Amino acid sequence: MDFEVTLALGLIVGLGIGAQWLGRTIKFPSIVLLLGAGVLVGPVAGLVDPEELFGDLLNPAVTLAVGLILFESGFSLDLREMGDGRRVVVRLVTLGVLVTLALATLASYLFLDVDVQTALLLGAILVVSGPTVVLPILRETRVHEPTNAILRWEGIVIDPIGAALGLIILHIVTSDAPHLLAQTAELVTTVAVGVACGLAGAVLLVLALRWYLIPEDLQVAAAVALAVAVFVAAEAVLGEAGLFATTAFGIALRNQRFAVVTRIRVFGEDISALILGSLFIVLAAGVTKSEFQGVVTGSLLLAAALVLVVRPLAALASTARTSLPWKDRAFVASLAPRGIVAASTASVYALALSAEGFDDASVIPAATFIVIVVAGTFYGLSARPIAKALGVAAQVPRGIAIVSSEPWAQTLASGLHALGTPVLLVASDREDLEDDPGIRYPVYCGYVGSEEFEEVLGKSGIGTALVVSSSPEQNSIATGVLMELLGRKAVHHLPPEGGHADSHLAELWDGTPDMHKAFDPAITTDELRRVLDEPAGLRTLTWEDGDWRVDGDAGIDSLRDLTPLFLVPPDGRARVVTGSELRRIERRPGLVEQGSRLLAVPTRAAPAVRDVER
Repeated sequence: MDFEVTLALGLIVGLGIGAQWLGRTIKFPSIVLLLGAGVLVGPVAGLVDPEELFGDLLNPAVTLAVGLILFESGFSLDLREMGDGRRVVVRLVTLGVLVTLALATLASYLFLDVDVQTALLLGAILVVSGPTVVLPILRETRVHEPTNAILRWEGIVIDPIGAALGLIILHIVTSDAPHLLAQTAELVTTVAVGVACGLAGAVLLVLALRWYLIPEDLQVAAAVALAVAVFVAAEAVLGEAGLFATTAFGIALRNQRFAVVTRIRVFGEDISALILGSLFIVLAAGVTKSEFQGVVTGSLLLAAALVLVVRPLAALASTARTSLPWKDRAFVASLAPRGIVAASTASVYALALSAEGFDDASVIPAATFIVIVVAGTFYGLSARPIAKALGVAAQVPRGIAIVSSEPWAQTLASGLHALGTPVLLVASDREDLEDDPGIRYPVYCGYVGSEEFEEVLGKSGIGTALVVSSSPEQNSIATGVLMELLGRKAVHHLPPEGGHADSHLAELWDGTPDMHKAFDPAITTDELRRVLDEPAGLRTLTWEDGDWRVDGDAGIDSLRDLTPLFLVPPDGRARVVTGSELRRIERRPGLVEQGSRLLAVPTRAAPAVRDVER
């Protein structure tokens, strides 16, 4: 028996993370793989039985997990960043929610043959979207602004609203209060208790952070512990107030300006992945085969109605008479997957409804899971083609971020900017650069681990980074942040002549393929500094008729005298010329487009550089 429990727990955690990894690897909605894995080890194979495994702890554990997820969703919401799409977002989470609730309730009643109360609760559960499914699709689709921001913020805001709406409707459906006035007063009290507990928790944590009472390495743990505390406190005062408490706690904590909470973002990026994956496996495994019997056809019709009718009508009504172009309105109408809040609240609310004697309650989890799978698969596969067809897909990032405030790095940035490549100079130790009238490209002076830097990076159209700062500490921090934001292959480094003085950065790059080492293997930052400090140190070449022409050919007798740094095609999407890139150019010069430019420096101390001529 002990081994069976251990196996079940191992499957929950392992499949929860493994399915997410596989989804990102093959670019397929992770939520579909998670639910499929849960059904496989649950009702199909019988290896995981959540009720037998957790017993009476199942319902409160799931509810608490949902509360933590709502805390993460609330903490992701910065009200200042809605920008020009604020009006559309507000209408989507108000008018759009009401339209979706009404139409989803009607579709549930017609296709699933359930009573009105069950259909109403299912309709409330299905109004949510959620950042856990919307954001991966948006990252893959690369929709332009403001449409990307609108869908991102709708997904973040609508989760707590949907969960709250479900609680309200569940409360109304199961309440014994004889009059609507009494029901309304009880609901208002529940919301007030939850919000009060959440705000109190936020104040307590902010004061502790402001007065440096919490060590930096315990900030994430303290935030999660306090989120659990406010949930428990709210539930102790009044049942069903816990979700309001964690949501209010997250929103208040994110939008206050009295203490730095940047480090707590780790919760949403790391711990949340474990909670989400495990919760999906548990919820899917808990759905029995009998619950799917008789509801598959109706659920498929419900999913089709939500995708083809309900979402378009709700989105078009919410975006009517706004400045949003019709193509963007159409794309907003084509994307509304359901996520973890829909799955988790379906199970929790179904249990509560079943306890009140509603015979149709068992339909809710099965129908919700089928809708999640169908909608997630459809949106995951169709979003990119629809975005391209409508012309709302943003261009692939083509800019380069150069992490350094050295004059020679500024020379590189100016050279790239002159060739039409978007450039961002990251120079946290030279704030005076921002006011330098001679610099015609964006400069970021600040902490690279901040949310502001992530926002600036995205708006600058950056897809590649070159980390060449003279500060080992800045190199180390910037490398880690940029690898997370852009991907490991997009971040290049250049060691000093004696190698990396910073052991952490050396460890990061130890054993990495040379494609991550910028430029020719013989080039170092010290060599570039010496070359670029001289007049005309940076040379530009143009690819014409199958050969490289050196612009302003002064003192260059052969391309053997040059070391390539950046290859810039006509579209301005520059690439760092690494050792492997140089070998590809040598073998297949046909890969270089006519009119491409090459930034290079005199070889001098780099005799190992290969000639780029055929």
